[in-house]
Amino acid sequence: MNNTAVENRFSRNGFGYYTISYPFTGSDLTKKKTFVLIHGLLMDPRFWWKDHVALFQEYGDVHSISLTGHYPSTIPRDFKGKIDASFIVQMIEDQLSELGVEVPVVLVGHSTGALAAMIYAIQRGKRIEALGILSSTPHGRESAGIYSFFQFLNRKGGAFGRFCYKGICKANSLSLSVHKFLLGDVAYDKKAMFAYPGFDDWIANYFPHNKKLVAENSGVWLRDLYDIDITSQLGEIKVPTLVMFSEFDPYMDKSYVESYKEQLKSVEALDTKVLPKTGHLYMFESAKEFNRSINQWLASL
Repeated sequence: MNNTAVENRFSRNGFGYYTISYPFTGSDLTKKKTFVLIHGLLMDPRFWWKDHVALFQEYGDVHSISLTGHYPSTIPRDFKGKIDASFIVQMIEDQLSELGVEVPVVLVGHSTGALAAMIYAIQRGKRIEALGILSSTPHGRESAGIYSFFQFLNRKGGAFGRFCYKGICKANSLSLSVHKFLLGDVAYDKKAMFAYPGFDDWIANYFPHNKKLVAENSGVWLRDLYDIDITSQLGEIKVPTLVMFSEFDPYMDKSYVESYKEQLKSVEALDTKVLPKTGHLYMFESAKEFNRSINQWLASL
């Protein structure tokens, strides 16, 4: 079996997309599924590290897709629109169509990628078999951490705010060591996160793309996400759903789990997890707990 990942670059309606497809590595074809993974802000499809993709590959084909505008994905220079729910649904549809992905799919997102996944699940429910919500609120308002400041700069800071945000993005891409230092902001236990085998390889894999991140494009996301709130629509999600949070996420309060339990009470197979003593990137910081939780969920589908 060919286990080689396939990178794809294509354009739809002026938007450039970058995706990575990974083949099924399991043996039970009768249970084979199709997984679509979505990264969060300031990342790209390489966010999903090979160790974590491998968890899904045992159960089916895997496609890691883009939030458009996150390099190598691009937004047209003359784009004057708004990133809203309809935009996000079309963004996902364009990529699934180009990849020839058979539906329904298991859609899994992390952070803003999970918000995008929820929006798609609400509006295109028949195309979703199951949903994974990893560390995301049902709205785009950043309330804590450095991303709250980023959102303020792009919404309220005017030209000076956007200039400052662009400078921060440049500083973040100065070198691997600087980027790694700043990445520590997402952790509860930096030493544990940095000690993950392959953590430096993971950064080195996506960092060349991160260096080319266009601040104006990611800034549009930060600006427009503030106005997205799907809390009142969560009851429209009916498919088996995993909600995963961490105990000490600097961006997402674990109390949201209780809100999801209430809003998703019509979901028959709702699995909620709060991983202890870990932060936003628990797949590295608390790898054993993350892997066990994902495997349990996948085996239940």
